[in-house]
Amino acid sequence: MQLTTRQRDVLQYLLNAEDAVVVADIARQLDLTPRQVSYSLSGLKGWLQSYNVEVSLRPGIGVQLVSMIEGQDVDIDVLGNRLKYDVVLTPIQRQILLTFLLLFATEPYILHQLQVQLDVSRNTIAKDLDEVDTWLETFDLTLERRPNLGCWIEGSEWEKRIALNKLLWTAEELGEGQLIQLNHVHGLKLQIDASQTQLPVIAQINKVVKQLKVKQAVDQVAYAEAVLGGRYTDDAVLYLGMALAVQALRQRHGHVLEMPQRPKDLELTQLPVWGAASKVLSNHSGRRENSLPEAEIVYLTMHLLSAMRNERWPGDAESDGKFSMLISDLVEDVVSAYEIEELRDDLSLRDGLYAHVYPVWMRHRFALQPVPAREESILPSKYEFEHAVAKRISKKIRKRLGVRLLPAEINNIAILLRAAYIRERPVAERHIIVVCPSGMATAQLLVARLKARFPRLGVYTILSVRDLNPENLAAASLVITTMALGSSLTKHNSNVIQVHPLLLPDDVETITNWMA
Repeated sequence: MQLTTRQRDVLQYLLNAEDAVVVADIARQLDLTPRQVSYSLSGLKGWLQSYNVEVSLRPGIGVQLVSMIEGQDVDIDVLGNRLKYDVVLTPIQRQILLTFLLLFATEPYILHQLQVQLDVSRNTIAKDLDEVDTWLETFDLTLERRPNLGCWIEGSEWEKRIALNKLLWTAEELGEGQLIQLNHVHGLKLQIDASQTQLPVIAQINKVVKQLKVKQAVDQVAYAEAVLGGRYTDDAVLYLGMALAVQALRQRHGHVLEMPQRPKDLELTQLPVWGAASKVLSNHSGRRENSLPEAEIVYLTMHLLSAMRNERWPGDAESDGKFSMLISDLVEDVVSAYEIEELRDDLSLRDGLYAHVYPVWMRHRFALQPVPAREESILPSKYEFEHAVAKRISKKIRKRLGVRLLPAEINNIAILLRAAYIRERPVAERHIIVVCPSGMATAQLLVARLKARFPRLGVYTILSVRDLNPENLAAASLVITTMALGSSLTKHNSNVIQVHPLLLPDDVETITNWMA
């Protein structure tokens, strides 16, 4: 019997634990659900029995490995060493690693080399390569397989980078049991430790992963935000960091990028983002700006322009009358649909449409593939009116710009519309308590921001923590606080939202959802 990668991770965690651990803690540390941990533990029982070890699950205490032989301890070293020989990859995981290996290859691989790398049969490798070839076709890339010469990926450097970006971005959701992890904490990380397996492919790919400096690249994206005066969404920052890391590594490996096709009516070199892209690329690659190939600056500029923003940026589309007129027309469509004149002056709605549609339009103009959202916010189907209006808006966008919005993007527009309606609809007066221990000045700034974003939310009262009591808490419709309130206070009112003193976009979304 062999273990799946998920079962290995759970077993490794138990081997490292000094005492019994609860399932919820295992799930949280391994980024799994408690149910997935339970299934893995169940699958481990048969494997552990051959080593006279069983899984002990005691309510109120937790999970622990115990010896089936009385008076004998579990031999942690034996089990740990045995794990090195029991990594079993799923077909999808094999294909992800195989694609990664071929995209970063410096010379063709013969079939036998790939068999050794993945420790599978010739027939299995041949089937996996068929699947890889099918996936590559979506990027206008082909997998060349020649007798006595080996196999390699044929196509432009542009398409190879786009394919790599897509592979790394979606590998986490494609792999059954995390294989490649990409987040703001670790950057890019191969979940299988090369020291814990004999599979050559893991060691080979781990070398490449360590060269992809995603965390450092994310810092450079933050620098670009500061220069350009705006903020990308968290997902966009992570994606841009990953794309920049791939770009820099491809350059270091000597892969030359052809000059991308540029829209004739958009002079990239005259935009502020061009200077930001040059500086970012210089910082991350360690090369002087005047020595950077122009094609590489164009490539990064296109990605920076096409990334999703949290809000409208200074200068976005200001010089493009066609786009500005479209946004105004879309706002008029919303005013007409809801029959609420105040929506015409709703800056959050107008800026939201700018921030959402502008990157999509840029992506279309540069022929870049859409970046799938990692966590989509779905507006419930009961809001049929918002969905209908959003679909009408998407048709107008397609007619005017030639851009076909994805279902997830249409859903985002529906969410924008719902938020705008909530802000402007007549509501019963609410009593809002604002708690800010930083001082009256900070509290007043927070209230000013709340009133600007939610002018119809209710009547605001600023209270210090010392003035909070069961009576005023129970009477409040909502408590907005910049600090965590203890359970002794929150038990009197469950409508408590903790925010940043500067009211960040995530805070606005949380309050909007509460109003919905």
